[in-house]
Amino acid sequence: MILIVEDDLYMMDTLVDLFNSEGLGPVTSAPNPTRAWQAFSDNRPDAIFLDIALPPGDDNRYEEKDDPYWHETGLVLARRLVQEGRFDPTRIVVLTVQDDDVLHGRLRDLGIKRILVKPCETKQIITQARSALRVGEAL
Repeated sequence: MILIVEDDLYMMDTLVDLFNSEGLGPVTSAPNPTRAWQAFSDNRPDAIFLDIALPPGDDNRYEEKDDPYWHETGLVLARRLVQEGRFDPTRIVVLTVQDDDVLHGRLRDLGIKRILVKPCETKQIITQARSALRVGEAL
């Protein structure tokens, strides 16, 4: 199962449709870190596609401000997943518009090496999804 964490609903729906059409499902999605934690807890995904530039928690799209994770960005979410030993970093694919060496270095320091800079080719997305899912099968 793939978990997509993406606040752009068009991009999220596009990824869900793409993965399902390629037989990579089931797929679940979350538009913010709070819902991502819930989906992660409920489903234990085999791979995560994670947008790093999720809006901060003071964005009015978040309804769950009493939740301890409401303020997290994608980078903080990735850090917590990896550092708390909840998820293998080789199974995380980061989607970002930030082609930034500092950000990429921080991700690599966490063990996350699958970084796709948006916009990216459909073929790249599918290749990374299949590769991340294969790692999950080997665990």
